[in-house]
Amino acid sequence: MSVKPLLSVVIPTHNTEKYVERCLRSVVEQTYSNLEIVIVDDCSVDNTWEICNNLAKNDSRIKIVKLKDNVGPGAARNIGLAQASGEFVTFVDSDDWIDADTYETAMAESVKGEYDIVQFGYYENKDRYSSRDRIVFSSKEALDRLINHKDVMTWSVWNKVFSAKAIKDINYDTDIYYGEDVLYIQKVLKNANDVLILRCSKYHHSDENEKSVSRSARNFYDLPEFRRRFSEGYKEIGGRVYELACAEYFEVLLSFYLDACVNSDSERMQKLKIELKTRRKHILSNKSLPFSKRLEYTVFFLLGSRISIILRKIKVRDNGRCR
Repeated sequence: MSVKPLLSVVIPTHNTEKYVERCLRSVVEQTYSNLEIVIVDDCSVDNTWEICNNLAKNDSRIKIVKLKDNVGPGAARNIGLAQASGEFVTFVDSDDWIDADTYETAMAESVKGEYDIVQFGYYENKDRYSSRDRIVFSSKEALDRLINHKDVMTWSVWNKVFSAKAIKDINYDTDIYYGEDVLYIQKVLKNANDVLILRCSKYHHSDENEKSVSRSARNFYDLPEFRRRFSEGYKEIGGRVYELACAEYFEVLLSFYLDACVNSDSERMQKLKIELKTRRKHILSNKSLPFSKRLEYTVFFLLGSRISIILRKIKVRDNGRCR
């Protein structure tokens, strides 16, 4: 009987004492047993580490990296990846859990079809999200579909099993907290071959944790930088997908600029204004932007700094009406 390939499961944790035991038990009790479970405790100040350590005492497959400083989810995943030695790698968020046969199902497909990425569906708030059909994509097709996050190619790493060769030397961006999963997947797809999308839903994504990093307000202000990097990731591919990615970036830029104007955030306003002006030619020629949007940009470029004065006057007037 041939030995099953080793699957490394990377689990970053940070102050998830209420959920981490449920998460870890769902992993250690997998029907696919050839696992290496890499827990990276990102400087938890509650009982997260103690819970993980108690489980590790009874399971030699678990190894824990305890960090002295809080580095964030992207950096924690990078540390976990550096510790992973499996032929395949997957991720789990420490406040989520998985069905018992999740990795048995995914690994059977990964090995048999030699897929670099196998994606399964997930549950969120009791709703099921999955593909209607079993689909095989080339990495180029998957990159094309990734730009439309409502499509079957999802933006998350936790519902995927990756081959180690596809993710070799690929790391998370560690300086932003919005869209870092998407940027990681985009980089992996450029290095991957075929992608399999399964119909079955196996992952349970929880929104119970109010302290989750993904819920932090600071994430919102990373959106323009995420969109910039995402569009740059398509630059070498070019064509429609690049123009579409740029169009989405331009829309975010203008929206954030107008928000900065309304809220008199001069520093942010100046930074966004410079970026918009730098991209002016590309914005006005981008066919992926609807005509109405290009008209908005034209008005912006014509009005210049006067637009901030107009918006602030409108805000003052509307605030007066609300009293």
